Amino acid sequence: MSKVEQFTELRPSFLAFADGGLRRLAEVAYNKAAPEIRAEIEADSSKPDFVHADVLDAQDDSAMPFSHGHLPDDTGVIPEALSRRCPFRLKVTFKGDVLDEVMLELMALNPRFTLDKAHFIPADVGIDRAFKPLSEKPAPVGLITLADPDDPDPNARFKKLMADVPPMSAPPGYQDLRPETLLSRLDLTMTWKGG
Repeated sequence: MSKVEQFTELRPSFLAFADGGLRRLAEVAYNKAAPEIRAEIEADSSKPDFVHADVLDAQDDSAMPFSHGHLPDDTGVIPEALSRRCPFRLKVTFKGDVLDEVMLELMALNPRFTLDKAHFIPADVGIDRAFKPLSEKPAPVGLITLADPDDPDPNARFKKLMADVPPMSAPPGYQDLRPETLLSRLDLTMTWKGG
């Protein structure tokens, strides 16, 4: 069986991501990259590795378990209002003429895990230990991952966080990725073994 046929015959399962936005994102990324990989294999099947990287827009998917992407221009916008652009990479590896491994990597930049959207009211605690609301409207509360400060140089940290991320521009209303606006990265990887 040729390399193209082996890759085409692969039937990846996305059950590890369960139902919802994350599974849909993985399926869309795979289906977007697969034709590009097939074309690359057909063009030069002598290579052992084939890679396609791109960016998906998940702005309309409200079923995602977290928000991610570019930070908004307006710093007063709630932290969950990120661009939801998701870079991804599909890598297909052959050992000789046999399909060895297919790996899909989703790169969630600046991930924000929202725990509650309707019950947390930001407040300050005064000297008298009284809570003074800072807003009358509830705000989301959740978890934000930050890059491990293993390198105090923001430019070096930014370079690490941008490793393997395909070129991506910020949509209108969002800031471009820079050392000050890319704070963290969460990689989600699925691997399928071949022959």
